[in-house]
Amino acid sequence: MSGGRGDGRSIKEKTVLVDVGDNRNIKAADVIANVEKEVGEGTVLACVPKSGNSYELTLTDKDALDLIVDTGFKVNDSNFKPRAIFSRDKVVSFFNVSHYVPDSEIREKLLEFGVTLKSPIKRKMHPGTDVANGTRYVVVRFSPERQSLPYTLKLSTGVSSFEYIRVVHDEQKRVCTQCFETSHVYANCPDNICYKCKRFGHLARACQTPPCETCHKVLSYCRCEPVWNRGEMKMKQLIMTQKTISMLTTRETKQIPTFLNVKQTLNNTKMMV
Repeated sequence: MSGGRGDGRSIKEKTVLVDVGDNRNIKAADVIANVEKEVGEGTVLACVPKSGNSYELTLTDKDALDLIVDTGFKVNDSNFKPRAIFSRDKVVSFFNVSHYVPDSEIREKLLEFGVTLKSPIKRKMHPGTDVANGTRYVVVRFSPERQSLPYTLKLSTGVSSFEYIRVVHDEQKRVCTQCFETSHVYANCPDNICYKCKRFGHLARACQTPPCETCHKVLSYCRCEPVWNRGEMKMKQLIMTQKTISMLTTRETKQIPTFLNVKQTLNNTKMMV
């Protein structure tokens, strides 16, 4: 039935909002004409001015909406980028992808992130041609746990060959490329292990553990006797010295400073020689 709850939700999901700066200078007729130039004639159902600087556009179908959200449109010399006002799905764009990289490579990467693909992966063309320009886009639905993709993805381009491509979608956040969480970036990922100190949570360039005082190497490459062993040996020597002193007679104990002074004098003489 027309106007029912299902129709209302469907129409709302086909509506975008575009900020034109001042909708008194950018006319609705210009917006309609240029949007339909991008996505097809007769695709705009409504164009409603909002709050002095925006237009709310309702389109005929989701494909037209996905395309205009991805490509935007131009009026005179100004570019405008609409955004969907209600959608559980997002259009994800991949830029400067080599032509020989198969769509399956992108699909597998997206599935690794736990997203659901809601459309085929499509390729944008140079205006007025059938020549691909390196941009691909797809509609995805994120899981409740993960609501964003990282700004770059690493794609395989052949045997032992990779390239990094730029990834863009609405409401994108910084994401750790290792565990895919939004609470931190890769450099601070708790899964990282520092090769210097062998501790988790940071990279070697951010390691604050000082090097070995003896060999001046990072701890993972240090082969010196552990500090606690050296300290334990010194403590044992001190205890033995105290026991030896306690066993001496009073007369012998009085001579200890003399012995120590003689020893120190001999050591100084050796150093001077």
